[in-house]
Amino acid sequence: MMRIIYALSCLTALGAGAVSKLDETSSFRIGDHWVVFLRNPAQHFTISATCSRKNGQLGCDAYAALKKVSMKTLAGELAGGVEPGAVMCVKALAGKVVLGVDRQRNENSFCQLRDGSMVSLGGLAYHARKNDSAK
Repeated sequence: MMRIIYALSCLTALGAGAVSKLDETSSFRIGDHWVVFLRNPAQHFTISATCSRKNGQLGCDAYAALKKVSMKTLAGELAGGVEPGAVMCVKALAGKVVLGVDRQRNENSFCQLRDGSMVSLGGLAYHARKNDSAK
């Protein structure tokens, strides 16, 4: 819990790899346990709280994925109305798509990566578009 409080108190830029305006936490039941997530609406991502380090920096596979995801290499895979974040998760990041349900029964889909960290599929898709437009 202290890690989350500390992470929320840090207000620096995403580009520097730090927690930035993470103004809310939420918990989702994934499988048989609850996972706490940090949400950054300004930077368009929701990421597992385990990514937060004591110094306020984000450090996990899920955070690193936001910087490198791209839709360009998956163009042929994205036809037919598939969820772009899910395709990126499985094909480009070798992750696993998991479904979370909060206490109000709202659902959100996440990409769980090798280190156990998770990021929302919507966040992956947003950052892939952003990364592709910057190239």
